[in-house]
Amino acid sequence: MMNRAFKGKGITTLILLIPYFIPPWVGATIFLFFYHPMWGLLNPVLKALGLITSYINPLGDPRTVLIWIGLSWIWRLLPFFTVVILAGLQNISRELYEAASIDGANVFQRFRHVTLPQLWPVITLSIVLMAMWSWQTFDRIYIMTRGGPAEASTILPIMVYRQAFEFLHLEIGSAAGIVLLLFTSIFIMLRIRFLGR
Repeated sequence: MMNRAFKGKGITTLILLIPYFIPPWVGATIFLFFYHPMWGLLNPVLKALGLITSYINPLGDPRTVLIWIGLSWIWRLLPFFTVVILAGLQNISRELYEAASIDGANVFQRFRHVTLPQLWPVITLSIVLMAMWSWQTFDRIYIMTRGGPAEASTILPIMVYRQAFEFLHLEIGSAAGIVLLLFTSIFIMLRIRFLGR
């Protein structure tokens, strides 16, 4: 839809980008209030849709806490990846679509044989960036749950911080930090490899 010209496209694009430009700690705080079990907006919306019968505590359930944090993470990064994929779509030559149409390709075939292969480098880069940024997520989880409940949302950066600065186990924090560095380096090498292609 965003790849087509329509009235108000500039305003629509600006509104779409707002979540990405909100500072991460502000976005995390917004979702912290949104998910609040008593006066947050999530429970009334889910109840109005008939998805729940009694109020839930999204950030209080160890089984689902990462899903709810992940939804807030998607809300923040979706605009960025939308713009990246939109830029990839705009770089696809119209001549390729015209040639496919002349050859008798329908909409699905044009998507499968023209759009998807041309977008594959952009999609691959987006996946590598998302994975790399996910390994470095700290602020959102720390603000929303501090690694809880029952350490269900304690990912590696949270563990590094807690071991080094809360429990003062500097040796464990340093070792976990090196592991985090190794994982991040792997994703950076993957990113360089795919960018090279």
